[in-house]
Amino acid sequence: DFVVLCLTGFSCSGKTSVARYLADHYNYSVISVRNISHALAVENGFSRTREWLSNTSIEQYLSECRKYILSIINNRQNFIIDDLFDIQLWNGVVLYDSILVSFNLDKSIRIKRIFQREKLKSMDDAENELMFLDTWKERFGILEVISSAGFNVDTTNKQIAEIAETLLSIVEKNREV
Repeated sequence: DFVVLCLTGFSCSGKTSVARYLADHYNYSVISVRNISHALAVENGFSRTREWLSNTSIEQYLSECRKYILSIINNRQNFIIDDLFDIQLWNGVVLYDSILVSFNLDKSIRIKRIFQREKLKSMDDAENELMFLDTWKERFGILEVISSAGFNVDTTNKQIAEIAETLLSIVEKNREV
């Protein structure tokens, strides 16, 4: 019996850090939507996902991501989809034993995190980058995905291990049902 744990939420809320932790400590395989997007962009002749998105429709982008992700899930192991922001993908994954968890974090902390992650020159640059990413996720329909989440985790002032334990607890409770 395997589970597909889907993490959603806006950028820099802790999804990738927790996904990596679960992969390293609890034998989950991580499907990174960011990495898949980049690989597909390169496959389509672009060096960055942004360039590909500027030259294709959102529907085409999401369709290719969906096909790729669903082809991976079929190998029957525990997966985490890191950064699920497409409601149609969620509807496709729901066929499996899947759990959708939304991460929340205050925007000011997210700005500080993106500043560090992207090694930006100023906090204004960080705020602009975060706004850019949030706007794209909203176009993809993340608000609909977040509202579909069965669980909501506030990651403010929580260590990665603590958040991971919360997720494992959610998975266990779901298996008992």
